[in-house]
Amino acid sequence: APEYSYYKKSESNPDPQTENIEFQSTENPTEEFSFSNFIFNKKSSTKNNFQDKLILNGSAENLILIVIDGAGSSYFSEETTPNILALSKYGFFTKNFQTKVPSTTESHSIIFSGIYNSSYDWTSYLNMVAQNVTIFDSAKSSNYTLLAIMGKGDSPEIIRKMDAALFDADNNFFYLNSNLNLTHTLSYPLTETFTLANNLSAYENRSNVYEAYTDWVKDSVKSVIKALSDSDEKFILVVNFPALDEAGHENFDAYYLQTLKETDSDIKEIFDALLETSLLNKTAFVLTADHGMQKTKYGRGAHADIYNDLTLKVPFLLIAPQIDSRTSGSLYFNDDITPTLLKLLNLPQNWSTTGFVIDEIFSKGNFLDIGLTNLTYNSTALSIALKNFANLTLEDELCLNVTSINEYAISCANLTLNPSEEKLILFKQPFSQRGIYKAKAFLARADSNFRNDLIETKMKISPIHDLGIEELYIEKDDSNPYKIKVKVRILNSGDFPADKLALSIKINSETRNYGPYNDEIKISKTVSSTWTLNQTGLIQIEAKITGYENFATDAEQENNIKTTYVHIA
Repeated sequence: APEYSYYKKSESNPDPQTENIEFQSTENPTEEFSFSNFIFNKKSSTKNNFQDKLILNGSAENLILIVIDGAGSSYFSEETTPNILALSKYGFFTKNFQTKVPSTTESHSIIFSGIYNSSYDWTSYLNMVAQNVTIFDSAKSSNYTLLAIMGKGDSPEIIRKMDAALFDADNNFFYLNSNLNLTHTLSYPLTETFTLANNLSAYENRSNVYEAYTDWVKDSVKSVIKALSDSDEKFILVVNFPALDEAGHENFDAYYLQTLKETDSDIKEIFDALLETSLLNKTAFVLTADHGMQKTKYGRGAHADIYNDLTLKVPFLLIAPQIDSRTSGSLYFNDDITPTLLKLLNLPQNWSTTGFVIDEIFSKGNFLDIGLTNLTYNSTALSIALKNFANLTLEDELCLNVTSINEYAISCANLTLNPSEEKLILFKQPFSQRGIYKAKAFLARADSNFRNDLIETKMKISPIHDLGIEELYIEKDDSNPYKIKVKVRILNSGDFPADKLALSIKINSETRNYGPYNDEIKISKTVSSTWTLNQTGLIQIEAKITGYENFATDAEQENNIKTTYVHIA
């Protein structure tokens, strides 16, 4: 059986249908039936039909990979992104694409390597991509030319892999200044093009800094495409549009959607420039984002450490020769990008990835997938939403497993779903004892996409005692590379104040014990510890709650321990 990948659905964002399952509309009638503890509501949906497809001959041997920083697909619409949506009819497109970590450095590393590790901090990801585990390393071994136009920039570890890279070493929007890094001899047209495009300061006359950055990236990409059209060399061109993210952070209402519209227009110009050459018959055009954006109560956009649809859902568009047009609703992750592109370009993969090839892209109409789309809980029932993403009627077996420290229950049912049909299933909660219950819904039969065959959530039946480690993070000392501060944030998720907290921190073979503390924890408490290490490399750090006054009745023991890694150079 394959190893399942899933993401935890937040209970704060329930499916709207779960709040009222008694559909009364005569235009869209709902059929309800039940057996055992299950209640079903089924609702049909229509399928989009696209026309005027782009016919591409040849095979993909080049790659243009565009990453729009902060472009959450939840904001894509005919008003904000009409050009990208129009392009979607030419290839494989989905807005139900998930970033594993909603932060730029981590997400770029995951996109380029296909590797996700929940214990890595951002420095660990940078150390990882410095190794030969990226699509760029694979392409370099096959004599590709590697080019980058990074806008606001990317990690030095990625820039150093490029034969030529335009970027902003200052990595800020206070003043416009670009940099050019040439590590290998290029053809004269490419060298001249990159040299002339090293002119971000010339865009200072734009109406705002975000327009200046997007225009500079767009114009640079167009000029490079023209230079490449006169060459037979195989290439990867990676592009980062940085302005949308910064616009959202500065003032969401004033700048975010407007900058998204401007970036959408720039994407159209880039694709039009590509159409004017013969490159598209041998080039894969890919567009995605590193994370989304959520407006905060202060009016600024945020995304780091926020896990919901607004920050996690990003677009994925692939236009390439021999790839059929398809708009997908099935679930995929950004660590799937590199394995998929390596297969498309027929490049070697000499390392293990956590991501998998997106088989739907290569399926030629034989894609079979029933997927779970939501799992939520209220005081009386669990709600499970699922959908048939295929154009055939499919059968599957749905199982629901609910466990706590002391109780366990499982129930399964056979289902039949028509093409594109959705169902909402209610499972009556049988447990009344207090505690933390874990609910796991899964589809038992194998199909073309296992990523959406498993979904989990947690239920709290109060009152309970529960202390857990919410966050374990590292702060480095600027003056001493071996000195770090370990911070452990303890969160009280229970219903009673907790005291007498004791915990341990372990680095390598050394363990330090802290507490018991006399202060009462009503919400949270942070414990800090300073360490001077005596080695370099990737180092594991473990924090563990070892006791508190009601530790024996702690409702969830898995959150009593947390592990992370730090890289010491």
